Amino acid sequence: MFYNGVEDKPAIETLRLSHAFINPIKDGEFEWTATVYNLNKGKNDELLRKCKPLSDYMEFINRVRRLARNYELEEAVSLAVNSCIEDGVMANILKNNKAEVKEMVLTEYNEERVLKGMYDDGREEGIQEGMKLAINNLMKSANKSFEEACDMLGVSDIDRELYK
Repeated sequence: MFYNGVEDKPAIETLRLSHAFINPIKDGEFEWTATVYNLNKGKNDELLRKCKPLSDYMEFINRVRRLARNYELEEAVSLAVNSCIEDGVMANILKNNKAEVKEMVLTEYNEERVLKGMYDDGREEGIQEGMKLAINNLMKSANKSFEEACDMLGVSDIDRELYK
């Protein structure tokens, strides 16, 4: 299995199916593993040197990432596809499957954005829940008013409306 996402992951990682179980399996009788090789720069450079198709694939992905900083994603993908074809990077695959490659990359990037958005939303919701709990605990246990509890926790005047 190969990884090329943007999170900092180890060069080689073993994933275990049992880590996905809600109730851990203690006897080890039911275990499947997958070895994940991180293809990002500096993680498995030797592997990329030895395998031109993987190296070319990562060159394409890195071009998309660089171009996406300055262009809309769809345009960045088109520019990356065209520049790779011109430079002979995955040229046959990209020429023959241009539309499918663009669609796959756009889908993958959009999925990452959606998942990150869901994570960010959940994190923000968790922070708000925790802050409400902390304010209520101070009000009850320390006999503080709402305003005093917010002052003690450093809650800004703007954010106080969120916690009422």
